[in-house]
Amino acid sequence: MIGMNKMIKILVDRDDITREEAKERISETKAMVEDAIRSGDYTAAEDIFMEELGLEIDYMVSLLL
Repeated sequence: MIGMNKMIKILVDRDDITREEAKERISETKAMVEDAIRSGDYTAAEDIFMEELGLEIDYMVSLLL
């Protein structure tokens, strides 16, 4: 499993943003993904994750834990 800190580091390095901005983006994405999952739309959850963070779906498990 890929840790949350790894996701933050990737966003900071790749997108040239601060750690706080990365954490905020991850938090907002997590809320959107959880809403999609609650409504039963797993495809939308994957799409939201990939569109908002630009990370492969493998990272989504870390987001949801």
